[in-house]
Amino acid sequence: MNGLERIIGKIEEDAESVSATVISEAEDKAREIISEAESLGDAEAKDIISAAHEECAAMVRRAHSGGELQKKKALLAKKVEIIDGVISKAVKNFLCEDPDKYFDSLLRLVSKYALSGEQTMVLSVKDHGRMPKDFERRVNDAANGGKVKIEGGGSFDGGFLLVGDEVVQNCTVDALISDAETEIRDELYKLLFTE
Repeated sequence: MNGLERIIGKIEEDAESVSATVISEAEDKAREIISEAESLGDAEAKDIISAAHEECAAMVRRAHSGGELQKKKALLAKKVEIIDGVISKAVKNFLCEDPDKYFDSLLRLVSKYALSGEQTMVLSVKDHGRMPKDFERRVNDAANGGKVKIEGGGSFDGGFLLVGDEVVQNCTVDALISDAETEIRDELYKLLFTE
């Protein structure tokens, strides 16, 4: 978390620097307006100075608000980038997991999503080539009474498709992540950014 704190600190420092520059420019402009107003004459100058003070205060408020908004946007963008990185790393780790653990995870998905009747489990080319010898038997044991034939050739990174007569269960890693993305992001945000 020390690296994350440095990144957030740097974002805050940059945002404060930009905010200070904008505020300084607004204050310089305000002094210029006030100086011009004072040279116009006493009666008219009071009204102009008052309006200039109000305009300056509004400019400073807008500059400060704009700086805060930029700071929040930068911080949010960095948090989203970090969460995207964590999700991407988790997916890569899952796909490269020990084959026994990986295929046990697929079996849990089969028992959750398999329907009765005949189905075809489509694995990626990579997964089909590395599946355990007894995997098809284990899939059929987990298939809730259904009959499952396994094929390779799926053009996805990991997981599988269960293709039945009328239903296709998309259990690819990308589909599962997509289905649970909001929940995953919320949980990661809580883990990474709340104390």
